[in-house]
Amino acid sequence: MNIEPLFEVPTDLLDGLREPGAAVRPSAMIDVALGALGAGALYVQVPADMDRSAYIVTTLARQCGPEALAAVSASLDASTSSAAWCDALARHMDARSVLIELPTHERLPGPGVLSEVLQEPWPWEQPGLRGHSLVIKTGVARGAHPLRPRPDRRWASDVLWHGVERDPDRYLLAVAWSLCLDGSPPPEALRDSALFAERLLGGLPEELQELIGLLQVHGRPIAMNHLRALGLVQPGLLDEAIECHLVNRRRDQVVLPLPFATLNNSPASVGSIRHRRWAEAFEGFSRGAHADIDQPTALIEAHRHFAAVPDPPKAIALARYGGGVLLSMALDQSRSGDHGGAAITYEHVQRMLAPVPGVDRQLRAYVEHYLHYNRYRAPTPLEPLDDTLVAYRNAATAWPENVLFAARLIRALFIAEREEEALVRLRRAWAQSVDDEGSAKYLLHRSVWRLMSRGHLIAALVVWSNAPSALALQGLHEGRLLSQLDRGWTSQRLWAPGVPAVTLTAMGRCSLRYHDDGTWLASVDATQRGGNRPLDAWTAVVRAVRFEQLAHRWQTETRHLSSRAEKFKHLAYAEILAMGADVVPEILRWLVEGRRGHWDTALKQLTGAQPTLPEGEVTLSQVHAAWVEWGRASGLIDRGDRRDVS
Repeated sequence: MNIEPLFEVPTDLLDGLREPGAAVRPSAMIDVALGALGAGALYVQVPADMDRSAYIVTTLARQCGPEALAAVSASLDASTSSAAWCDALARHMDARSVLIELPTHERLPGPGVLSEVLQEPWPWEQPGLRGHSLVIKTGVARGAHPLRPRPDRRWASDVLWHGVERDPDRYLLAVAWSLCLDGSPPPEALRDSALFAERLLGGLPEELQELIGLLQVHGRPIAMNHLRALGLVQPGLLDEAIECHLVNRRRDQVVLPLPFATLNNSPASVGSIRHRRWAEAFEGFSRGAHADIDQPTALIEAHRHFAAVPDPPKAIALARYGGGVLLSMALDQSRSGDHGGAAITYEHVQRMLAPVPGVDRQLRAYVEHYLHYNRYRAPTPLEPLDDTLVAYRNAATAWPENVLFAARLIRALFIAEREEEALVRLRRAWAQSVDDEGSAKYLLHRSVWRLMSRGHLIAALVVWSNAPSALALQGLHEGRLLSQLDRGWTSQRLWAPGVPAVTLTAMGRCSLRYHDDGTWLASVDATQRGGNRPLDAWTAVVRAVRFEQLAHRWQTETRHLSSRAEKFKHLAYAEILAMGADVVPEILRWLVEGRRGHWDTALKQLTGAQPTLPEGEVTLSQVHAAWVEWGRASGLIDRGDRRDVS
């Protein structure tokens, strides 16, 4: 079948395309560039999928001939290294030019974590292929381009060209409309590629709609003889689609035009059915050598389409040339809430990577982290949180730059009530992101929001309060956090930085409120303490509650002892002393309220002070009164509180 190109070939086209930093071109530029390069040039379109290296080398090898395809097939079976695959291909290239189409509309490597862990040199940048390639970025082109339509008696070229405002992609649709449908396209469609493609597709016979729908879910070019051998379309239908310019033929491949490729007009259920049709058709060629379809291509495509269905058991069984597609499937499973299924997939990828030397540390860390993340997030957790924490620590150590891993580890430590370790990790994460404002803000906002959503308000407050001074949690998250703290919450376990956790005998009613005088008041049931900052107030009230518990326990459990020395050996007394000088105001308040106890020794030890006592014999009440006066003079308790302590 010999189809005349729609556009003329400018004489200086290739020089312009080779300019460094070339702009995005219309997809029609590929056909024109292939014409300029000559019949010997190879062509491949870079796919969005995570098996792109295997796809690219097999696609180029098939165009080089049977020997090249056999060499690349053997390399795929022998090595997991894309560099080795490219070396096998390069020996059969014979210095032929390669035209690489890099679609900008696809989900190509970018800032996403999965793309980052799978990053590797593009095949055409490998030593064996470097220097033979012309890379053209295609997509929605902006500005002028050198394309001009060829005259054709079957349609009014100039009229169509001006009607679509000299847009090559819409011109192709206008030509297809002229050949397939009666009448003219609606004026509004002439100016909108997506609307034009949708109207054109809707007017086609059902069998042509299904062909285009199949190519849409396939998502990348397919060899013409492969498409015929699979038996997915009626004989002659493909030729009709090519003759009508509904699909393009580039070298030996069938390529869907950009407006159709980017059109998303089918329900997910229809897409899943079409993926299964592709998968089962390719699977039939994956079990051995076939003259029509080579085994590597059959395995690559069956594996990819079963993952897209999704059919995890089939996709896992056919995984042969790397785990990229499985990682994509696991990510989709996790995002859809199928955490148990995602854990199984990640576990399989981990087994695939185990015997492979030289695997990037980030990839191993990524797989370990998300394997255990999904095990823990399953509806019925598949492992205890302690096991998840071990994996989170390993991943964060292997990939310390990953702020998401750090944030998730910090949250998990707070949830596991390992707050002091969480604070250590938090400070480490701040230090790691000190030169990256975006990472630091992500750590702050993500941690605060997720902890709030799980009801860990004090942990969220601690993260917020420990953020570097250059950062500010402003707007929605700050307002919600402070609002929830003001409304109050219930908790039986209390914690604050530097204060061991306190367990109440029953659920306590807590709140943290801002006062008009600029101070904060924290409450746990009837106990209240203030502070200049919210975390200061909360720490003070937790310290007060802990002291109350320990003091009552000490007095109750040592009441029968007559020896002060024996009383001071009690564990609760030692724990009070371990609270340090910060507990002194609580001891003084205890005395102000007229409660008894041998606190003189503790106060001397904690403060190093010796209050002035009356001469001669003194009573315990006089000692207490002297300490209270000292506390007032030192500003540790309010002078206005004049309750009798004598």
